[in-house]
Amino acid sequence: MWRRNSRQAAVSRRRNNQETLTGLNVQLRKVDISDGKSKVYFTKEITPESLIKIYNALGTDLKGKVGVKISTGEPGGHNYLHPELIGDLVHKLNGTIIECCTAYGGQRQDPKLHWKAIEDHGFKAMAPCDIMDEFGEMDIPVEDGFHLDKDIVGDSKDTQWEDSAAH
Repeated sequence: MWRRNSRQAAVSRRRNNQETLTGLNVQLRKVDISDGKSKVYFTKEITPESLIKIYNALGTDLKGKVGVKISTGEPGGHNYLHPELIGDLVHKLNGTIIECCTAYGGQRQDPKLHWKAIEDHGFKAMAPCDIMDEFGEMDIPVEDGFHLDKDIVGDSKDTQWEDSAAH
């Protein structure tokens, strides 16, 4: 189900078990999967406006404490979703950027250096941020897991997320 309003003036059509939404020079394609798997949305236009449109296409509003899980990028690198791109969506969600230290070597493995990367890349000025495993981690049991018997997650005591938007 696509969320429509008068500003979007959307046109939809069905083809090969896919529904397409066009408008505002953005085309979203929702793949209809009736076997209980996740729905996948695609767009060719990656702009702040198209990210809002993708979120609106979900037809739900995230409420409460919303964590936006992204990679804040390696120091000196450019392979991350820049604040100029995601800022409008994060503000719409009243979200907090949530991140974890890396399991591999590098500056984001250390929380102090990770915070510097978060600040240098502009995330701290854009929205509240939280490194979920800054002060520890906890195990969540995985019942009947094929490869895992537990999931190790950040033990951030003051940020128990009600909803999250992840990349």
